[in-house]
Amino acid sequence: NEYEEVDFFDRERFYEFDEDSIHTFRKSIKPKLPIKVEKDDFEEALLKTLDRNVQNRARPLIRAIVSLCEKYKVDPYWVTAMVWTESHFKINARSRVGANGLMQVMPSTQKFLKSKMQKKGIELDSENLGQVLALSNGYWNQDLPTFKKVLLNLELGIFYIQYLNKKFNNSSHATVAYNMGPSWVKRSLRSNKKVGSKRNIYLNKVKRNYAKLAEADRHLYMTVAMN
Repeated sequence: NEYEEVDFFDRERFYEFDEDSIHTFRKSIKPKLPIKVEKDDFEEALLKTLDRNVQNRARPLIRAIVSLCEKYKVDPYWVTAMVWTESHFKINARSRVGANGLMQVMPSTQKFLKSKMQKKGIELDSENLGQVLALSNGYWNQDLPTFKKVLLNLELGIFYIQYLNKKFNNSSHATVAYNMGPSWVKRSLRSNKKVGSKRNIYLNKVKRNYAKLAEADRHLYMTVAMN
C-alpha cells in the first residue's frame, strides 16, 4: 500500500510530537518546536544545547530518549532535562537509596511500572529487537545487552513521568512527585502546602536544564531557514 510506505518512511525520518505535550514549562514561548521535525535535525539541535562533556555521554542515548517521548506523548525537553538532572546521562548512575540508571528508578517502582504497563498491554521497546536496533542508532551494536537495560530504564522512567502528569495534571507537581514520591505530593496538597515552590531545589534544577534544552528551538528554526 502506497500510503503505508509513506507512513513508514515518515516514522523512520521524522518525529511527530503531540501539540499538547510540548513546551511543558514554556507554554508561551515563541517560536515553538515544530510538531513534525526531522530526527537528525532535532537530535543535533538538542545536543548543541548541552555542555560538551554531557553532550558526549548524551549522543548515544538521544534517539532512544526522544523516540520514547514521542511514543508516550511526553515533552522531550522535559524528559531530557530530568535525565540530565537525575544522572547526568551516566548509564550506571546509582543513588545511596538504590535508585539506578539514567532515570534513577527505584527497584520497587520498576516492579510497579512493569505491572501497570503489562496490564495496559504495552510492549516494551527493550523486548523488541527491531526497536532495540533502531533506537541504538548504531552506537550500541557491540553491546546490545547493555543497551537493552538502558532502554528499559528509560522507558519505565518516561512512562512514570506520563503517569504522574496524568495523575496530578500539573507538570511541576509531577516533577516533584518523581523526586519525592506521589504520596508526599498528595499529602502536601491535602494540607494546602505549596508543591513546586521556588525553594524546591530539584524542580528548579529541572526547569533550568529545561530552559537550556529548549534553546534547540532556535537552532531548529535556523536550520529550516538555511534550507
